[in-house]
Amino acid sequence: MLPAEFPSWEAVYAAFKRWAYRGLWKKLNDILRTRIRIKNNKNKQPTAAIIDSQTAKTTEQGGERGYDAGKKNQG
Repeated sequence: MLPAEFPSWEAVYAAFKRWAYRGLWKKLNDILRTRIRIKNNKNKQPTAAIIDSQTAKTTEQGGERGYDAGKKNQG
């Protein structure tokens, strides 16, 4: 589903793999995140993160369960 003016998908994928192997995507993401944070008067690096429990599944056996006061439910 590449635009017609792009090279073949094989060539595009080969370039993508080379860039990924060299860490280009991580470097690019780090640079952009830093610039956006500085523009918004924040620290260069985030100091906290939130993981949504709906997308971070545990094993089927699971572990301890807590109480989510925001959603008013167990889990």
